[in-house]
Amino acid sequence: MGGSPFVGDNMKLYVEQSPLTYAKNIKTPTLILSDTGDYRVPITQSYEMFHALKDNGVPVKFIAYPVGGHSPEDPVHQGDIDRRYVEWFSKYLK
Repeated sequence: MGGSPFVGDNMKLYVEQSPLTYAKNIKTPTLILSDTGDYRVPITQSYEMFHALKDNGVPVKFIAYPVGGHSPEDPVHQGDIDRRYVEWFSKYLK
């Protein structure tokens, strides 16, 4: 991305490449699964996308897992994720 968004004109690149910039164009039902301790995608970014889609009338569901890392690795959370994917796709892929 060219470094910190707070240096020079880097913020422009961040805004141009941010999914939130284009959220008004999204119409696809969206399931957002996020981890509270994700260092790659902070949960606040997932929550912002959830609200952007919700405010635009897109069917959206937001689930936060209380784990660190980018994806839960324990079998209980993995099972829950799999179940939610199957339910979501069963509902919207008809």
